[in-house]
Amino acid sequence: MDVTREIYWNIVYGALIYGFLIAALACLGYGVLQRFKLWRLGGEAARFDRIPERLSGLLAEIFGQRRQLRDPIPGHAHLLIFYGFFVSLVATSLISIQEWTGIHYLQGTFYKWYSLISDLGGVIGLVGLAIVIWRRGVTRPERLHSAVNDWIALALLTLIFAQGFLVEGLRIAATELAQQPELARWSPGGFVVAQLLSGLSEATLRALHRYAWWFHAVTAFAFIGYMAYGKFGHILFGIANVFFRNLEPSGKLGYPDI
Repeated sequence: MDVTREIYWNIVYGALIYGFLIAALACLGYGVLQRFKLWRLGGEAARFDRIPERLSGLLAEIFGQRRQLRDPIPGHAHLLIFYGFFVSLVATSLISIQEWTGIHYLQGTFYKWYSLISDLGGVIGLVGLAIVIWRRGVTRPERLHSAVNDWIALALLTLIFAQGFLVEGLRIAATELAQQPELARWSPGGFVVAQLLSGLSEATLRALHRYAWWFHAVTAFAFIGYMAYGKFGHILFGIANVFFRNLEPSGKLGYPDI
């Protein structure tokens, strides 16, 4: 039998997450609608031309972080956070697709590499966050101004990444550390946490895992709902701004209808 794991191991009433998802999407949709109304106050502009150029520029900004890397230290930290978040998003999406379709592809060699890459994504995300937190909280360059929204965003992202390793570590400590140690090592972040928690009884591990899993789920949905507000707005609206950017040469004057 190919190696794998039970996706909703130890979780009861898992269907409740869909209610949280609906609430989170409602908050997100309301925030996007408010921003759309604000955009409508501006003059109309034809920005659906030159689609290939707009898409190539968008991909360069998103996956290449072209503008961010102009400032090396914060730019590379942002790059680590972005790819850590992106890998985690893809990993979660693969789980959801497997559950919705009933096609169990998270097994065998593919599952091992899935586990490894997912954990490495979380690790680089935490490294990037540590650099940003150190920069904002300790070195504090003069041109860098921190607001409450900045710290909320950093705290929420750090919590999400850390919770992921805690939930994984509790599961590994209860189901893999002694039973399948070779498989456990394919999840390095969770494996380290599992070793720290290995002295706890199985009943305690199960109880902590269930509470941590639900807390992690609520935090993740809070992140989705908050995405259209505060610092996280740049994730959505920055993408729109890049795609609908003015492609005319810089400094060229427009011709208003008078």
